[in-house]
Amino acid sequence: MDPGRVGLATMLEEMAKLRLIRELGLPDDLFPGLARKVLMVYRNRASIEEPSRLRAHPKALRLTLLAVLCFMRAQEITDGLVDLLIQIVHKIDVRAEKRVEQEYVNEFKRVANKEGILYRIAEATVAHPDEPVNKVVFPVASEKLLRNVIKEYKAKSPAFRQQVHTIMRASYSHHYRRMVPELLDILEFRSNNELYRPVIRAVHLVKDYVRSSRQYYPDHEIIPIKEVVAAKWCEFVVEENDDGTNHVNRLNYEVCVLQALREKVRVREIWIVGANRYRGELFPQCITHV
Repeated sequence: MDPGRVGLATMLEEMAKLRLIRELGLPDDLFPGLARKVLMVYRNRASIEEPSRLRAHPKALRLTLLAVLCFMRAQEITDGLVDLLIQIVHKIDVRAEKRVEQEYVNEFKRVANKEGILYRIAEATVAHPDEPVNKVVFPVASEKLLRNVIKEYKAKSPAFRQQVHTIMRASYSHHYRRMVPELLDILEFRSNNELYRPVIRAVHLVKDYVRSSRQYYPDHEIIPIKEVVAAKWCEFVVEENDDGTNHVNRLNYEVCVLQALREKVRVREIWIVGANRYRGELFPQCITHV
């Protein structure tokens, strides 16, 4: 069956399917020289036949049908896992932004008199555009009232970017992070272009420490930041020590690596071993990987 609803449970289920097929140990070059259209004919035939019908075939035909089915399904499941990864990372980001935006909207609606204050200020300003502020604005909204509005806004509305990142991190660490160790074990990411090697290095770094309990990466590690961490997230990923040195927050870095990986995979700058739609044959240059 194809993957179900986008989510953690579906991701774990698809990885279990792929592990089961890989236990058969089918070679990567099992059907050299055969067109995919030919293999699809065998694959579709095997997928609709009842087990009793398959058992009734001569051994050579039976094993060929089953081998083609498993061979093709491994590629399809790998593609499905990549699709799920792309959609889940996007989902984490979009949900966080929508939640923060909704909080801003709710905050504005909750204090109804702010609309009235804004209206009175706008009306007085338009009616007397050349008059000083203290003669036009303060009679309809006192200086003390406006200062209180500013203080309330600063107290209740932190920076939008920081709120989004906080929600993204919580969603990732408390739920979706469960998929990352297994996903990095079962999928192998590669690139044909030296420009995208920082993302590949970052993926391997995350894989090396994904089961660690450390809050920060060790100082001796070379951690790719450029081309991996978006500029708007750098302040949350690279934290400054008391002595002026920097260290990299591991969980925050993982979120950024998944975002970078998503973008590179979507445009085929990074490909996945064993996939079909995301396969390396799309890139004829020399293969490079870590």
